[in-house]
Amino acid sequence: MATRLPRATPHWPLLGCVPSLLMNPKACMEDNQRRHGDIYTVSGLGQQVVIVNHPRHVEHIKLLNAGNYHTGKGNPMAQFIIPGAISTTDQEAWRLRRRLLQPYFTRAHMVRLFPRLLESIDTELDTWEGEHDLDKICSHLSMKVLIKTVFGASATSEEIERVRLALDYVVEYPIRIAVSHLMSSWWSRLGLPGAKHALSTFTEVIDDIIERHEPSTDEDQDVLSRLIMATEEHEDTLDRRWVVHQVLELILAGYETTSSTIAWLLVRLATDARVFDNVRREVDAGVGEGAWSLQRLRRLEYLQATASEVLRLYPAAYLFWSQCMADDVIDGYAVPQGHKVAISAYAVQRHPDAWEQPDHFVPERFVGATKLDKHAFVPFGIGHRQCLGQELALQEIHTTLARIVMRFDYTVDGATEDLSPRFGIALRPQNRIGIRLAPRQVAARHMSRADEDRWPQGLRSCVAVSPEARRSRRHRRS
Repeated sequence: MATRLPRATPHWPLLGCVPSLLMNPKACMEDNQRRHGDIYTVSGLGQQVVIVNHPRHVEHIKLLNAGNYHTGKGNPMAQFIIPGAISTTDQEAWRLRRRLLQPYFTRAHMVRLFPRLLESIDTELDTWEGEHDLDKICSHLSMKVLIKTVFGASATSEEIERVRLALDYVVEYPIRIAVSHLMSSWWSRLGLPGAKHALSTFTEVIDDIIERHEPSTDEDQDVLSRLIMATEEHEDTLDRRWVVHQVLELILAGYETTSSTIAWLLVRLATDARVFDNVRREVDAGVGEGAWSLQRLRRLEYLQATASEVLRLYPAAYLFWSQCMADDVIDGYAVPQGHKVAISAYAVQRHPDAWEQPDHFVPERFVGATKLDKHAFVPFGIGHRQCLGQELALQEIHTTLARIVMRFDYTVDGATEDLSPRFGIALRPQNRIGIRLAPRQVAARHMSRADEDRWPQGLRSCVAVSPEARRSRRHRRS
């Protein structure tokens, strides 16, 4: 017989655990995991949410019993911000939207997009020299690259700033928005004015971008052109409002994933000279001053491992929501029909059952990794509802990091002693961090034998050594 789920604490009458979640969601969730284990329920204001924290729960909900958990119905904040988009629909409505956008996020299309992506990144990095707010410049880069690369459009600095400020509210208070949306209608009006203003700003800016957009029809057709065409092909189910919501979803997902990950990468590399040196040496050896291509970028194994380790420690999407459609049992606990279920990717990806030294920054764990538990590393989800834009996000993250370490020397300032994240819509640093960038003083160079000898064991075989370096080695041996 299934056991009743343990209830999160503290638990106040009517309000349940909601005040603790609103004040400090990270502390509340971590404390309840310590008290109750890997599965418990958060209740309050008439709602029940089951929180799960173990890789086996990912396997059960996302793979083994995926048909019983509907993602579209699960996320209350997304339901308020982007109703009718890919992430907030299920079954046939979801399949239609996925089918329309899938061709624009394949690996083949990423190859065609790469020159535009690289140009957009370099154009933005041209403005980076000097002192900046780390979060702000990463946000601007991510937004401009996304709009130019994916939508084939441009946005003014004023539009970017308006969207960034609106996003800041959504990013900072996702749980407040979710709770308010779940409350009864008269209570919800007290919590949603800021979110409604943000949504109004998004709609205005996106409408302006759509109006200026020049549709394309060739094989390199951008996503925005395809969305507009889709409303003509499916005018009975899709309209201009859907285009706005779909564009907004892609911006929210792509913007926050890439900007927060790039920011965390720069912080972690600035505070770990060994990892920074390894990444820079690999970029110098693998690409150097030669022509950049996606094929060369994909051979930078240590850089990719470093990005994966940051995504493990600081997953941009740290909660995956769904709704239980029929009574279920997880780890012997009863999960009733209608309950919302949230997988904590943050807890899963730091779970000691799956990771050695789970809170340590160790990129080497992803180098040549063949035995990683696929259910324990889910920064983009898993199963048939895995993030559609995963390839594009990784491509932008890897390219941006490679270009930064090749072009700049930099330092960060601020409270970098505490690298635990703050829970918003994504995981951000606890405090404001400044960054100071200067043109790199030492020109890119080929890796010497001494350089290679300093690499961690197991990485040396993945280094692309230039013909000149090989000839130099033979000369030294002779």
